[in-house]
Amino acid sequence: MKISRIRTKIEAKDDFPRQADIHWWRKYCIGSPKSQLSSESESEDNSRSENVEDQKVEPKIKPKINEGHQPLLKDVISFSQSLKDRLLNYHGQWINEFGFNNQIGVWVYSLLACLEKPLSNENHSTIRDLSRACSETRSKLEPTDPLIRSINVIIAINGRYFSQLDMVDG
Repeated sequence: MKISRIRTKIEAKDDFPRQADIHWWRKYCIGSPKSQLSSESESEDNSRSENVEDQKVEPKIKPKINEGHQPLLKDVISFSQSLKDRLLNYHGQWINEFGFNNQIGVWVYSLLACLEKPLSNENHSTIRDLSRACSETRSKLEPTDPLIRSINVIIAINGRYFSQLDMVDG
């Protein structure tokens, strides 16, 4: 059964924003970016250490970082093709900006799994950009990094399933 038929059976959430609201989607999908969080926590730690010179400080339990929402099948299926394409585009931008992490990997995999073929020219372009971002990120990682496997899966799906064979390694 085609995904479009399934989509009509599942009621879409009313609280999703417009496609163009990249900041809301970033918070929803991946949460707060690490670069912002680490700089905020470092400045707090520095100010705390300046105030307390020789006193023994108990380690403070840090609040749980907003890691974003998991991509639920009922939600991803209800997204239009253009929204899936836009979200894949956003994830490619976020990989370039913040780096690759498991949360991004799960979202990208889920969005790719729910894309309907045949793809439009825009979809092909987005998938190529996403593969390029993953390849660039992978080249900067150590060979033993556990994220390499996730990145390789995404590149393989993009290359083999979506006929972007020139993007796949040998």
